[in-house]
Amino acid sequence: ESAEIWLHRAFQQLTSEEGHTLDPSEADVFLIAGYLHLNLATPKWGNNETAEDSIVSMVQCYKDEIVNKTKPHLLLTPTWNPGRSRKIGVAPLVDALTKDGVNMWSVGIERNKSWQGLPPSRIVPVPYVVHQSIEQRNDEKSSSLTTPKVENSVFYVGDARRNAQGWGGCFREDMILPLQQNTTLPSIDVRIVGKKNRMDQAEYNHRMITSEYCLIVC
Repeated sequence: ESAEIWLHRAFQQLTSEEGHTLDPSEADVFLIAGYLHLNLATPKWGNNETAEDSIVSMVQCYKDEIVNKTKPHLLLTPTWNPGRSRKIGVAPLVDALTKDGVNMWSVGIERNKSWQGLPPSRIVPVPYVVHQSIEQRNDEKSSSLTTPKVENSVFYVGDARRNAQGWGGCFREDMILPLQQNTTLPSIDVRIVGKKNRMDQAEYNHRMITSEYCLIVC
């Protein structure tokens, strides 16, 4: 659920030089900080109000605030399975705004229509986030700043995620095969692993820091 918060904060902290503007006429993309997980967890003060009722109210609020429907509107509410998506109300929110003519897009941990309520072509992938202690974050930040990168190195290690092939058409083996067959770059380590041959976490963190290119796939 915290992904909604850190995504909102990250975009909010962008400077004007990085593309942040408070003038709607200058904006190329409008961000919708849905906070749908928070909405589901918040007690409803009206005795008869349900989570579905609050989604209806939320949709109307967004409709009232929209300045230019034709420009992309990016929903900052990634979910992690279809059931969770239905429970927090992603589909009714997306459907209502789309039917109202809003040019809807969404971030997604997976480019999956059942998760985000939109075609994969309208889902912008974002990485999973792992909670770390302040000490761990500071250590990794320090290492990433001081450790030299291996030039032209490409790194990716991930699970096959067999279910994702049916859910969202995500075939990781097919995606990384061209890189595995590449012979022009000197340092490419991209592979699919399972429970029996997972990479040690410390080694994974080190490779993420020292590799010049680290892939994010579906």
